[in-house]
Amino acid sequence: MQRRLRQRDVPQRRLAAARRGRPRRPRARATPAADYCAEAVLSSGNLETWVAPLAGGRYAVALLNRSPAAEELTATWRALGLRGTYAVRDVWAGRDAGDFAGSYAATVPGKGVALLVLAPARG
Repeated sequence: MQRRLRQRDVPQRRLAAARRGRPRRPRARATPAADYCAEAVLSSGNLETWVAPLAGGRYAVALLNRSPAAEELTATWRALGLRGTYAVRDVWAGRDAGDFAGSYAATVPGKGVALLVLAPARG
């Protein structure tokens, strides 16, 4: 048994959407770029390195290659504002790359991105 919607049960704008048989979608809000959590730490022509803090002392790192040819990009801990040894995980390959002190290098295909998660190494 289906209950009829009444105006006092649902706000007016939702009531109209419910009558049409589809849920109301929230409106997208414009967000200034300064509010994003990722920060460009290195830009050299068509190559860029971005970093964003994550929970638990981890960091997301994106290595962007805007050129048409594959390039090797190196993320240095100094450029990222980090010190120590970090366990590197290649998110899109779905594998742990190991523990690295100081830097990590990856070959990024043309017009591609390597997405990494750095976590403080244990031990």
